[in-house]
Amino acid sequence: MTGTLNHHEQSYYDRVMSLLNQYGASARLREQAGSQLLEHMEEAKINGESFQDALGTPEEFAFEYLEQDDRAGFHSSPYSSKGAGDLAAPAAPALINHAFILFLCAGLLFVYYTVLQAISAMYMTTSLVIDNPEFTFNLWYRISDQPWFNLMLVGTNALIAAGLTAVTFWLIRILRNRSRRGGNGRPSR
Repeated sequence: MTGTLNHHEQSYYDRVMSLLNQYGASARLREQAGSQLLEHMEEAKINGESFQDALGTPEEFAFEYLEQDDRAGFHSSPYSSKGAGDLAAPAAPALINHAFILFLCAGLLFVYYTVLQAISAMYMTTSLVIDNPEFTFNLWYRISDQPWFNLMLVGTNALIAAGLTAVTFWLIRILRNRSRRGGNGRPSR
């Protein structure tokens, strides 16, 4: 539908979409905002009016859309020096949240892999027995004298650790959504 826009409308649309993307709006939220914006533009064309009179600048439209949508979690930034309408920089907590999630993911993957390797070394090999003084044991990649067995253990443990990390984040997400809804997540009767 954006193919029927003139140059001015297309640049306005692109600016709004880039602002919404910059402030971390989800793809679904950006799609909804885009369709609403296109509807406003189409109505203005039909009525022979300028769409920008009703919508304001792209920054105003993006800010108002994010502010009206409660699911976006966007509120005027306390870090802003210009006030509530300032859209000069993204809010700092969103960046911290992404860095924390990445750090947590790496930490969980490391812990799961280490525990799985230790369990593999204890129960599946004789590497912890001290009757072979020439063998150099390394928990990360060399548990056995056989390279194929080491590769199999490392690969299997890495896949299991990645799966456990994914399941952990899935459970965290479910619990967080339940707590946001308040209660057990079931609709009230």
